[in-house]
Amino acid sequence: MWSRSALPAILVAAALCVACAPLPPPPPAAATPDAPSDRLGFVFARALADRLDGPGPALSYAIGSQDIALAFTGGRETQRVQIEGTVTWSLEGGPSGRETAFTGYSATGTPVATDAARRDAEDRLMAILAQRVEAALRLDAAPSAPPLAPVVLERPGAAAPPGAAALPGAP
Repeated sequence: MWSRSALPAILVAAALCVACAPLPPPPPAAATPDAPSDRLGFVFARALADRLDGPGPALSYAIGSQDIALAFTGGRETQRVQIEGTVTWSLEGGPSGRETAFTGYSATGTPVATDAARRDAEDRLMAILAQRVEAALRLDAAPSAPPLAPVVLERPGAAAPPGAAALPGAP
């Protein structure tokens, strides 16, 4: 049997189950990135292909990056570097756009450690840019909602504008 004192806990558990209902799947996004021409292009194309739903129209892209030194030692050596990246993309017969992002790395330590940190930061940057391109493709593929008709409250003796839905009985 159950007790009345357990009822609030059961109601809370039921509410949590409803709140955790699965979300609908995102709209499909399929594209085939162009063949990469350098390391950044390879990392970007691989990250984008991993996120998309399979082959589709050709996706051309151009990647640009810029290093910005942020922190220096007393001897004017760079300690922290920010990489700003941009990808300009175009889907064959579809949308196009430009995405930007940035990430950073520490340039302290040995040259080997600095090179490894730079490569890791570039990989993170390309993953961020691929995620943004994927989001733009999915947003473009999502069905758009029909425009809403304006709603006007009825006033006694006043006529509603043409095309507006009136709420009956409203003051």
